[in-house]
Amino acid sequence: MWIDWDRSVFVDSVGGSKKIANAETRWSQRYATLPPTQIPGLQPYSNYVFPIDNLVDSGGSPDQLHRPLFPEDKTAPQFVDREFGCVLAFRMGDGRNQNYEFRFKVRSVLPR
Repeated sequence: MWIDWDRSVFVDSVGGSKKIANAETRWSQRYATLPPTQIPGLQPYSNYVFPIDNLVDSGGSPDQLHRPLFPEDKTAPQFVDREFGCVLAFRMGDGRNQNYEFRFKVRSVLPR
């Protein structure tokens, strides 16, 4: 099975969809086609996703820098009860495409 990152999207807390980034995505790749990720059968897989627009220029460093998903100041409480998530596009070994939708709801917020 493969995750097709270019067909996957991040859905923000106001319902907009954005190009998705993952743990391997770097600033220099923000306009490029992201290579798919293969997940071998019956093997664990770990990653994280966020809107590619949240990437920050790392100044030539190989590190991935990105803004948080939500504000951390006094405006943060306005995001309580909002939903966000992603739609991951999978390509199966037999060539079929299948999308899986993931949604998360913000239950509480503690501004810094």
